[in-house]
Amino acid sequence: MSGRLKIPERLYHIPWADCGRGWSGCDCYGLVRLAACEIFGQDLPTLDENYASIKDMETLEQLIFKHSGKFKRVQEPQPGDLVLFRIIGFNSHIGLVLENDKFLHMWKGAGVGIERFVGPKWVHRVEGFYRHAA
Repeated sequence: MSGRLKIPERLYHIPWADCGRGWSGCDCYGLVRLAACEIFGQDLPTLDENYASIKDMETLEQLIFKHSGKFKRVQEPQPGDLVLFRIIGFNSHIGLVLENDKFLHMWKGAGVGIERFVGPKWVHRVEGFYRHAA
Protein backbone atom coordinates (compact mmCIF):
# COMPACT_ATOMS: atom_id res chain seq x y z
CA MET A 1 0.00 0.00 0.00
CA SER A 2 1.57 3.25 -1.06
CA GLY A 3 1.21 6.57 0.70
CA ARG A 4 -0.29 7.21 4.09
CA LEU A 5 -3.71 5.90 5.01
CA LYS A 6 -6.45 8.49 5.20
CA ILE A 7 -8.43 8.08 8.42
CA PRO A 8 -11.81 9.81 8.08
CA GLU A 9 -12.13 12.46 10.79
CA ARG A 10 -15.68 11.40 11.63
CA LEU A 11 -14.41 8.05 12.97
CA TYR A 12 -12.75 9.90 15.85
CA HIS A 13 -16.06 11.39 16.98
CA ILE A 14 -18.07 8.19 17.41
CA PRO A 15 -19.16 7.78 21.04
CA TRP A 16 -18.94 4.51 22.98
CA ALA A 17 -22.12 2.39 22.93
CA ASP A 18 -22.25 -1.17 24.25
CA CYS A 19 -23.03 -3.49 21.30
CA GLY A 20 -23.12 -0.39 19.05
CA ARG A 21 -22.65 -0.83 15.31
CA GLY A 22 -23.35 2.61 13.82
CA TRP A 23 -22.21 6.20 13.59
CA SER A 24 -24.31 7.16 16.61
CA GLY A 25 -22.29 4.80 18.85
CA CYS A 26 -19.99 1.77 18.77
CA ASP A 27 -18.13 -0.70 20.89
CA CYS A 28 -14.67 -1.89 19.81
CA TYR A 29 -15.95 -4.32 17.16
CA GLY A 30 -18.49 -1.79 15.88
CA LEU A 31 -15.72 0.73 15.30
CA VAL A 32 -13.53 -1.87 13.59
CA ARG A 33 -16.42 -2.74 11.30
CA LEU A 34 -17.12 0.90 10.33
CA ALA A 35 -13.43 1.74 9.91
CA ALA A 36 -12.72 -1.37 7.82
CA CYS A 37 -15.46 -0.28 5.43
CA GLU A 38 -14.47 3.41 5.34
CA ILE A 39 -10.70 2.90 5.03
CA PHE A 40 -10.30 -0.45 3.25
CA GLY A 41 -13.70 -1.08 1.61
CA GLN A 42 -14.18 -4.29 3.64
CA ASP A 43 -17.68 -5.43 4.56
CA LEU A 44 -17.27 -7.24 7.87
CA PRO A 45 -20.21 -9.16 9.40
CA THR A 46 -22.28 -7.18 11.92
CA LEU A 47 -22.68 -10.07 14.39
CA ASP A 48 -25.85 -8.30 15.57
CA GLU A 49 -27.93 -11.46 15.81
CA ASN A 50 -25.52 -13.19 18.22
CA TYR A 51 -23.47 -10.44 19.79
CA ALA A 52 -26.01 -9.24 22.34
CA SER A 53 -26.33 -12.76 23.79
CA ILE A 54 -22.65 -13.05 24.72
CA LYS A 55 -22.38 -14.02 28.36
CA ASP A 56 -18.62 -14.09 28.72
CA MET A 57 -15.95 -12.26 26.74
CA GLU A 58 -14.18 -15.44 25.66
CA THR A 59 -17.20 -15.98 23.41
CA LEU A 60 -16.30 -12.81 21.46
CA GLU A 61 -13.29 -14.53 19.94
CA GLN A 62 -15.26 -17.70 19.22
CA LEU A 63 -18.08 -15.77 17.60
CA ILE A 64 -15.94 -13.57 15.40
CA PHE A 65 -13.14 -15.88 14.35
CA LYS A 66 -14.17 -19.47 14.87
CA HIS A 67 -17.87 -19.55 14.00
CA SER A 68 -18.10 -16.95 11.24
CA GLY A 69 -15.68 -18.80 8.95
CA LYS A 70 -14.84 -15.46 7.38
CA PHE A 71 -11.50 -14.83 9.08
CA LYS A 72 -8.16 -16.61 9.04
CA ARG A 73 -5.33 -16.20 11.48
CA VAL A 74 -2.16 -14.68 9.99
CA GLN A 75 1.36 -14.33 11.36
CA GLU A 76 2.36 -11.09 9.66
CA PRO A 77 -0.28 -8.37 9.97
CA GLN A 78 -1.10 -6.08 7.08
CA PRO A 79 -3.22 -2.93 7.01
CA GLY A 80 -6.86 -3.97 7.18
CA ASP A 81 -6.27 -6.99 9.42
CA LEU A 82 -7.88 -7.29 12.83
CA VAL A 83 -5.82 -7.55 16.01
CA LEU A 84 -7.29 -9.35 19.01
CA PHE A 85 -6.11 -8.51 22.52
CA ARG A 86 -6.28 -10.45 25.77
CA ILE A 87 -7.55 -8.20 28.58
CA ILE A 88 -7.77 -9.49 32.16
CA GLY A 89 -7.59 -13.10 30.99
CA PHE A 90 -10.11 -12.88 28.15
CA ASN A 91 -9.71 -12.33 24.40
CA SER A 92 -12.03 -9.38 24.62
CA HIS A 93 -10.70 -6.35 22.75
CA ILE A 94 -10.23 -5.82 19.04
CA GLY A 95 -8.64 -3.21 16.81
CA LEU A 96 -8.02 -2.56 13.12
CA VAL A 97 -4.42 -2.74 11.91
CA LEU A 98 -3.40 0.41 10.09
CA GLU A 99 0.25 0.86 9.07
CA ASN A 100 3.61 1.00 10.81
CA ASP A 101 2.50 -1.30 13.68
CA LYS A 102 -0.44 0.97 14.53
CA PHE A 103 -4.05 0.06 15.18
CA LEU A 104 -7.32 1.93 15.52
CA HIS A 105 -9.60 1.02 18.39
CA MET A 106 -12.38 2.14 20.71
CA TRP A 107 -11.98 1.89 24.47
CA LYS A 108 -14.85 2.48 26.86
CA GLY A 109 -14.20 5.71 28.73
CA ALA A 110 -11.36 6.75 26.41
CA GLY A 111 -13.01 6.86 23.00
CA VAL A 112 -11.37 6.28 19.63
CA GLY A 113 -7.61 6.26 19.32
CA ILE A 114 -4.60 5.03 17.40
CA GLU A 115 -1.81 3.23 19.24
CA ARG A 116 1.11 0.92 18.46
CA PHE A 117 0.43 -2.77 19.05
CA VAL A 118 4.19 -3.29 19.51
CA GLY A 119 4.35 -0.67 22.28
CA PRO A 120 4.70 -1.62 25.96
CA LYS A 121 1.01 -1.13 26.71
CA TRP A 122 -0.20 -3.66 24.11
CA VAL A 123 2.57 -6.00 22.91
CA HIS A 124 2.06 -8.59 25.67
CA ARG A 125 -1.71 -8.51 25.20
CA VAL A 126 -1.76 -9.36 21.48
CA GLU A 127 -3.52 -12.71 21.02
CA GLY A 128 -3.29 -12.74 17.25
CA PHE A 129 -3.97 -11.13 13.90
CA TYR A 130 -6.84 -12.10 11.64
CA ARG A 131 -7.60 -11.37 7.99
CA HIS A 132 -11.08 -11.15 6.53
CA ALA A 133 -11.41 -13.74 3.78
CA ALA A 134 -13.39 -11.54 1.38
